[in-house]
Amino acid sequence: MSQLFVVREMIDGMARSKLKRPDSRLPITLDLLKNIIKILPAFCSSRYEAVLFSSAFSMGFFAFLRVGEMTTACGREGSNHAIKIENVEVTNHNIKIYLASSKTDQLGRGTSIFVARQSDVGICPVKLLQEYLKIRPRISGQLYCHFDGSPMTRYQFSGILKQALGYIGFDQSKYGTHSFRIGSATSATMLGFSDEQIKVMGRWSSDTFKSYIRIPQF
Repeated sequence: MSQLFVVREMIDGMARSKLKRPDSRLPITLDLLKNIIKILPAFCSSRYEAVLFSSAFSMGFFAFLRVGEMTTACGREGSNHAIKIENVEVTNHNIKIYLASSKTDQLGRGTSIFVARQSDVGICPVKLLQEYLKIRPRISGQLYCHFDGSPMTRYQFSGILKQALGYIGFDQSKYGTHSFRIGSATSATMLGFSDEQIKVMGRWSSDTFKSYIRIPQF
């Protein structure tokens, strides 16, 4: 057995071990989402910014969105999967979003997502999106943008989330942008949705969604 083979096996083993490391990120729960949205006006730089992030956070949770479907990686429009304003339809009862492409749809076949109105108006994605669209600049492009028209970035989304968590006394290091999808899957499970229903809602093609579920230990 050559020394090179041994080294390769060690590297591969370390890589596999790293991949199997449990995901320790905590979920954004419904109660936590409510608290985050409630305190955004306290530190956001303007009312517009508070409305922007309130809608984005609510949409991320209820639509099972990936952060890359709401933001761009940099401060300018580029090749990304972010939802476009022209692909969003809103009624008083629901939201229809057409995703032209996504992380798991690199060929761009596209899919539609329907998001229902919620009884709690403080976190209702329909109500919050309607409020945001009333003040959003009348420009095409990425759905979530700042008042000057620049698209909301992943860095900004993460930064405001961390600020909100710190503001209400939560450990910022235990949460990330993926905590929204983790929270969505966990909440759906606790509400009794089947595995197949959750896979459809989150657009998972396999059972990997099960690694997102965090059932509280009583």
